[in-house]
Amino acid sequence: MRYSVSLENVAKLYAHNLPISTKHAVEIAKMIRYLPLQLAKEMLQKVLDKELAVPFFRYNRDIPHRKKGQIHPYFKIKHGRFPENATKWILKELNSVEKNAINLGMDPNKLFIVHIAAHKGVRGYTSVYGRRARRKATHLEIMVAENKDYDPSKKYPLKELKRMGHKLFLSLKK
Repeated sequence: MRYSVSLENVAKLYAHNLPISTKHAVEIAKMIRYLPLQLAKEMLQKVLDKELAVPFFRYNRDIPHRKKGQIHPYFKIKHGRFPENATKWILKELNSVEKNAINLGMDPNKLFIVHIAAHKGVRGYTSVYGRRARRKATHLEIMVAENKDYDPSKKYPLKELKRMGHKLFLSLKK
């Protein structure tokens, strides 16, 4: 495979044909892209606890608005949902990529998600009550890298964290 980033200090994970909605996975990926891994995991845990809604930017038709505190103010959008199944799977994959990074000798507190993308998987058929039905399938790719300048003990605004993650991504580009 060809990559747009150098892979020397990057831990990566590819998950094929996860049984989750591609649309939900795309919106979750947009929410946590360029964030520190620990913060992303906390945000996804809040989604599972129904404290924080995932903002829907692209696939937002017939999506209800949420209360003021349910969507992070950084996103400046009111459409949101709590996609439980996709959140559980993505949280599981984030834990896996964190273990990959630890095996490579990286500090788990300084990891940033530099790339996360969700694509349509192979949509096979399954039998439901004797009828043929399409099943959901999504490919997920995640890359994390260690940011030496990040101090986990400091409190940063979300905008600054996203900027730091994006700078790290640009520094990895070939």
